[in-house]
This record gives sequence, C-alpha cells and structure tokens, in this order.
Amino acid sequence: MKNFLVALILGLFGIALNYCTLPLIDPIEFLLSPAIAFVAMRLLPLRFALITLLMILVNLSWQWQSIQNTSLYLMEFFALYFGYRKGWNLFYTNLIYWMLIGIPVAAILIYVAGIPLETIGTIILLKQPINGVLNVLIANIMVLMPIKRWLGDELDKKATLQSFIKDVLMAILLLPIFSLFFVLKENIEQQAVEQVKQNNQSFASIARYTIDDFLSSYRQAMLALARLMENPWQLSRESLQTKLLQYHSVYDGFLTMLIADETGQLQFSSPKNLIAKGTAVSDREYFIEPKKNLRPFISDVFMGRGFGNDPIVAISAPLLDEDNNFVGIVEGSLNLYQLDLLLYMPDVLSSSVLVLDNNDRVIFSSPELQLDFLQVIKPVIQEDKHLEYVVDLGVTDKLYSFANTVTRQNWQVYFLNDRQTFINQMSISFRRLMILALMVILATLLIAQLLAYYSNRPIQSLLSKFSRLSLTDINESERQQNVQAFEELQLLFDKFEDAKEKIVHYHKDAQLALTDKISAEKESDAKSELLSKVSHELRTPLNAILGQVQLLKMEDLKEEHIEQLEDIEKAGKFLVFLIEDLLLMSKSEMGELSISRHSIKLNDLIYSSLKLFDKEFGRNSIELTVDVDATQNSQVHADAKRLQQALNNLISNSIKYNKENGRVFVETKVSNNCVTISVKDTGVGIAPEYKDKVFLPFHRLSFEHSDIEGSGIGLSLASRLIHLMEGTLTFESVENKGSEFIIELPLLDDKTKVATPEQEKVISIGSLEPFQFLYIEDNKTNFMVLNAWLKKKQAGQVVGAINGNDALTKLKHDTFDFIFMDMGLPDINGRELIKKVRELGVTTPVVALTADGSEQLKEQSQSLGFDAFLTKPVDFVLVERTIYHLLLER
Repeated sequence: MKNFLVALILGLFGIALNYCTLPLIDPIEFLLSPAIAFVAMRLLPLRFALITLLMILVNLSWQWQSIQNTSLYLMEFFALYFGYRKGWNLFYTNLIYWMLIGIPVAAILIYVAGIPLETIGTIILLKQPINGVLNVLIANIMVLMPIKRWLGDELDKKATLQSFIKDVLMAILLLPIFSLFFVLKENIEQQAVEQVKQNNQSFASIARYTIDDFLSSYRQAMLALARLMENPWQLSRESLQTKLLQYHSVYDGFLTMLIADETGQLQFSSPKNLIAKGTAVSDREYFIEPKKNLRPFISDVFMGRGFGNDPIVAISAPLLDEDNNFVGIVEGSLNLYQLDLLLYMPDVLSSSVLVLDNNDRVIFSSPELQLDFLQVIKPVIQEDKHLEYVVDLGVTDKLYSFANTVTRQNWQVYFLNDRQTFINQMSISFRRLMILALMVILATLLIAQLLAYYSNRPIQSLLSKFSRLSLTDINESERQQNVQAFEELQLLFDKFEDAKEKIVHYHKDAQLALTDKISAEKESDAKSELLSKVSHELRTPLNAILGQVQLLKMEDLKEEHIEQLEDIEKAGKFLVFLIEDLLLMSKSEMGELSISRHSIKLNDLIYSSLKLFDKEFGRNSIELTVDVDATQNSQVHADAKRLQQALNNLISNSIKYNKENGRVFVETKVSNNCVTISVKDTGVGIAPEYKDKVFLPFHRLSFEHSDIEGSGIGLSLASRLIHLMEGTLTFESVENKGSEFIIELPLLDDKTKVATPEQEKVISIGSLEPFQFLYIEDNKTNFMVLNAWLKKKQAGQVVGAINGNDALTKLKHDTFDFIFMDMGLPDINGRELIKKVRELGVTTPVVALTADGSEQLKEQSQSLGFDAFLTKPVDFVLVERTIYHLLLER
C-alpha cells in the first residue's frame, strides 16, 4: 500500500512538472517530468514505477494531443530500466539510448510532421540527449533525498561508493554546466531580441523620416510655386499656364496640378484637359483649408479620380496678393506609389514596411504583406515569450516583431519582421550552443568516471589492508541480501564486526594461553606485552580508517552520507574504546589502574554523556526522560574521564537492550551526603539465572549470538572504575520489563578545595600563516591521511620521510617548523632517532605519533626529547590543539 501511495504521489508531482518546463525556443522545451519516472524506477518495484510513468505520459499525450512523442519517453524509461538492472551507469545508458534509438525515431517523426530539419528539427534532435542527461541528474539528486529512507527495504541493492561518488561528482560538475547553458541561452536570446528591436526601431525611424522628407519636399515645392505666382491675376493666362506646366515637369511626382481663383473656379491645370472635367473645387478640403488658414495643406489619402487607381494626397498652398489677401490656390495631387521606391526593402532583410493613416487604412505596404491600398487594418499587439511583444495584422496567421512610429501627418509607420524568421535564426545559434553542450557533457562524464575511480582507491586500499582483521570470509550472496549501504562501506561494517569478535576471541585465547604457558610471576609482564602488541597492530589500520572518515566529513556531503560516515566512525571508535577497555581491565586485574580525581559538576557530565547518544535515541525510536534537578549545583570528587566512561556504558546498554519505542529514564537524587545516578530502561531485562554474572568480564548474559554489538566487559569495567572512586554500582532488573543501574558517589564537601581543570579554549590553525612540516612515517596510508588533513586546513606544506635515515638527511638540508615522528620505523626506532635529531641541534617541536599507546612510553616521551605524545588512531582535534600549543603559544 505504501508503494502504491508513493507511486501516486510521484505521478502527481510528475504531472505538475509537465506544466513547469524550461523553454528553449518556441515550441521546444526541456521536460522535467521524466526525471520523476526515473526516480520511481530507482525506488519502487517495476509495477509501481509503471503507475507513475503512465500517469505522466497520459497527461503529456493529452497536452500534446499525440502519443507519438510520448512513445520516445516510454522507450527511454525501459532502456534505463534495462541498464539499471544490469548495473550500468544511467548517464551512459541514457546517451546510448538517444544516439541509437531515440534520435533516429525522433528524426522520422519530425520528417513525417513536415518540420524543417535544418532549423527547428535539428534543435529538437539535439535537445533530446541533453534533456535526458538533465533528467537523470535530477533523478540521482532526488534519490539521495529523505524519501529514499522512508521507503525502507526497497532500495538500490547494487549501489557502490564509487557509483555514489560518481553521481555526486556528476551533480557537482553538471549543475554548473546546465546553469551556464541556460545563462548562455538567455544571453544569446536577449542579445538577438535586442538586435531585432534596435533594427526594427532604426528602420521604422528611417521609414518615417523618408515619408516626412518626401511629403515635406513636395509641400515646400508647392509653397515655392505659390510665392512665385504672387498676384497671379496680373499675369497673362498664357504665362500662368506655361509656369504651371514647367513646374509640373520638374515635380513629376504630382499626378495633376491646378490653379483656382478665390471662388474655387478652376483656371489652369496640368494636364490642360483637366479643366474640361470639372471647373469648381470650392467644396474640396484642399481649397477650404488654405483659404481659411493661409497655410499649405496636405490632405488625407484618397483614390485618384479619373486617373487610374493611384493612391493620392492633395497638397495645396494659398495664392496671395501684395497685401497678403487670399486670391486662390495652387494644388498638386501627389502620387504615393513613389513610396514603393523610397521604402523598398531588399529580400535578404526578410522585413516589411506598413504605413497606416489616421483611419487605420493602408497607405503603403510591402508586397509580401499582400494588403490592398486603403484596406482597413487593425493591428493587435500580443505578448510573446521570446520577443516580449509581437503584432498580428489579422489577415494571415503570421506574427511579426515590430517597431512603430508616427509621421508628421500622424500616419502610423510599422517596420515588421516575421517572427518565424527570428525563430529560425535563433535555432542556428542554439544549434551551436547545444553541440558544444553535448561535447562538454561527454567530457564531464569521462572526468567524473576518472575522479570517482581515483577517489575510491584509498577506501579500497583500506579495505584490503583491514581485511586481515576478519575472522571469516563474507559470502557474496549473503552480503548482497543484507546490504543496507554502499558495498564498500557495508564491507567495512562487516570487517569491523568481525574485528570486534576477533579482539574478544583473541583476548580470551591469550588469557588462557598465558595461564597455561607462563608462570604467575611473569604473567603480568607477558600480558602487558601481548596487549601492547595487539593494541599496536589494531591501531595502525584503525588510524587509516578513522583518518579517512574524518577527512570525508570535512567535505560538503549530504546529511545522509555524513550519518553513514558517523556510523563508520562510531564503529571505529568503539574498537578504540574496546582496546582501551581491555588495557584498563588488564591493569585493574593487576592492581595497576589509577585515577585522577577532582571536582566535577555532575549535571554537566551527565548532559555531556547524553549528548553523545542523541542520534542513537532517535535512530532506535527511544524516548529519553531526564530529571536531574536534584543535583543542579552538586559536585562530586571523581575522575571525570572514568566516571563518564562508566556512565556511557550504562546509557549505551539502556539503548542496545531496549525494546522498540521503549523509554530510558536518567534521574539523580541526593541523600545522606551521597548522590545517586539512576539509568533505567524498559528493555528486555535480565533473567534471574544471569543476575550473579552481570559484573563478570566477557559474559554477554545470553546475548552472545544476538545481533547486538558488545564485548561483555563494559559493566565489569564500570563497576571497577566506580569502586576506585569510592562509589558503588548496583542494579535491579525484571525480565521483559527492564533494568535500572544505580551509581552512588559521595558528595563533595563544600569546604574542600579541589582544583578544577582549566577549560580548553577553542583554537584553529586554518587562518594562520603556513608552516613547514616533516612527517617521519613508513606507512604511506598514515602519511596520506595526515597530509590531506593539513592541506584541507591550509596549515602549510608536509614533507615525508619514509625512515629515520631519510629524516636525518632532510633535517641536515632543510629547516622545518614542526616534526611528527612514528616510533616504529624500520631502520631506527623512535627512541634512538629523537636523540640523533636533538644532537643535530634541531630545536623544532617533535611530536611522537605512534600506535604504541602504553603508559610507560608516554611517561618516557618527554625525557627522551619529545614535546608531545599522540596515539593512533589520531584525533585531528588533538593534533590541531597540539600544533597550536607547541608553535603559537611557545
């Protein structure tokens, strides 16, 4: 039922994305909804993924009114599903599908639909593989989101860390590439649109000036003729007729010319026979306006009368006597067909000119517009997603980009460009961009493949080196069934589990062997030596593992991956704590365990311990209740590290042995100068037959074969540590109802003055000037881990020396600010090497960095010449603090 609901939700999300496309060029868009189908394919069984797919494709078919295009995405889904089942990389699978199947089929559909292949058709074909890569990228990112965890067991069973790194690298590399692609696309489109606008506006202005100059020149000519004929009636008729004919021959743009007296009677004309056709013009606007205003006049456009169907404007000027009195007019009928020559647009421009008068009638139009003279046109301006605005003339289905302006006669001048021509030109530009994008995507895939391979090599190396800790080989089929994370990480988990068993088993065997083979007098020394060797052999690979984990956590990773790394780190630290517990247990048995007591704010210590288990409570759905008000200001006299170690064991057990959705209660009380810390759970409890074995070492109380991790020494060690602090550890338990463990410690007398440890201040070496480091280490992995961390901290340059003699040679020729030295070098041991280093006069701080964590060596280190002593696996926080104290505070 859950899978069905997820399929429906993903389907609805995909349908929503059908309406949220990324436009490329009309009508081509980037579809994002197939990415949702790919997510369903990755996270759901096939039958449920098909529900999501069909919902998306049915909606697309309804939108497009066609199933031909959606068939491409149906085939793409099954191609990716096939590749996914085979364990192929989905990016490569998608590209291969489009190259071999999708693009050929799309080309056939484009040809059948009659779409020009050289323009829009090419863009459609190039878009498909780019769109496919984009959808795979989106699907990969979504698969890493919390929805994957909610689906539980229905996860990717073939996931490897290398494939994950590759997907992350692809996201890191491709997201900027796609962002740049769309930025460049928008920039190209914006520049093209601006160019079209500028061209349209420029040509529209030129057309306006041309019309204005054309009409103005004939208006000035008519005004000049009127002034030439001042007091016309004082001249002979022959003289006036001759002047009119001569002027007409010069300004042959006039179809006719005439002279009328102050009553509107026609006196002279050119051609001469015009008089015979009509002798009175007093009702004409070109007579009335000059007579009224004594200024030249240009009429509206009209069709010629008796002289064909030429478009005409009448231009007239008043005739005046010496007293500036109106005595008649001179008029010319200007033929507007001359605008054909003046406003001619070459075919190569694919542009048109349209001129409308005040009544939206066509005065002039380019031939390709196929408009009639004086035809009424109502241009409709529409919004456009590419050109912002286009104009529809209403006579064809074409749309035009345009610019319009107004002449002195209030004529509207439109300069038009066919929108489809713009789309075709944009297609050519986008075609180059998309070819380049495909080449970059292919190169990025190759780069990501190589980076993923080389990034995963250190983990594979760690895995092979750590495999010797495993007691048994892991059955491949069994591991595949139980995998819950990346193959490499899961294998590390398996190795850790085996290593824990090996440590416990090895320690038990060692104790039995010591009991049988050595005398009681030598048992202590032999056990210490054995534990020291075991500690050294285990700390070396753990240093590599935990160091790599700390480096990976410094990267910008998803929260889910950080949690996985923290799980690895937790398992590694568990081994370290287990090693320390074994050493402590051994010292306790030999009476050599000592503690350092001081005043402790009890509540601070309790909250510090609880904070370590925040994620464990949440992960196991366990409710925590804390009531420590009784000890709000209380202090105890104890060893903070050892008390917290004991308390951590109790809290850890309350989680591990609890029931699902169980509860844990942490409570403190004060009575009789004593303080009690109670850790109570609602877990499985302890059976009566095991109660007398609770504090015995290496007893798991019937949980030896369960999947709950543990060594059986935690409670035993906790009891001994509490006893050393003059306290007691007791318990009460009811099987199947829960257990309660109670620590009782004496309260600190207020009058007793006990030194409180100084608070460690927070330090960082990242922003300081770089230093020159020398790291003397024969293990390449250990060197690589520390070197990588110092580089990330930008602390300076690290020079490596693989043995003692190599280090001495480098110290003779170079100066270093800081030296790390391994104690177990192949040619000279650390004790001898530090002596030779100091004999050279080197005063540089030298830190022992070793897997030998024995107290004896730690106590001797300062007298040997070391400035500090650090054990493996290294904690980079301690390393940074050590560098700070030795270099900066010195």
